[in-house]
Amino acid sequence: MARRHESHWSPGAMESEIVAWLVAHGLPAWLCPDALTFVGVAGFGGGYAVLRAAKHAGAPLHEEARTILLAFVASWLGGHLFEAAFHLPEVAAKRSLDPIVNSGADMYAALIAGSVVPPVYLFFRRLPIAEYLDRSTLLWGLTIACTRLGCFLNGCDFGFPTSTFLGLRFPSGTPAANVHTALGWVRPGAPSLPLHPTQLYEAA
Repeated sequence: MARRHESHWSPGAMESEIVAWLVAHGLPAWLCPDALTFVGVAGFGGGYAVLRAAKHAGAPLHEEARTILLAFVASWLGGHLFEAAFHLPEVAAKRSLDPIVNSGADMYAALIAGSVVPPVYLFFRRLPIAEYLDRSTLLWGLTIACTRLGCFLNGCDFGFPTSTFLGLRFPSGTPAANVHTALGWVRPGAPSLPLHPTQLYEAA
């Protein structure tokens, strides 16, 4: 049931399929969730929870807010820069920045950058590091859950095929369907084989 392939995160066909289904069942398009929605939920919800914990502990809220903001900036930069690095040979070959512009972001690099940079900042500011790390579990727990929901919408970081009732097919054009097409498991334009929704397992 381990995740396979594609740890980067960018809009995909699964998202449009789900949004189309929600719209068809009466939900206004502007209310439909997408990957950016989940990032916003993680940022504002997790940040609020950490600030509440900091206030309860008597920590300086302005420093806590600055550290949280730094964590998200570091995550955004780390995820995009790491993913862009893999496309540098393609950029050189094509003499175009399009591969980088459309490369998305690597979730693992984003989480690492967002976890490492704030303690370094706190160290140089001579502020308590352990207390912040303890509170930041609220932020990163929600962030991982929300980004995994985004991965589910995108059809990436999928699990192994299964014949159980848990199996879900990802639409044509998603990373899951593309990999299965490349392996010859499904015909071009077909959805993926039924897969374990490992994104939902980890989000839960």
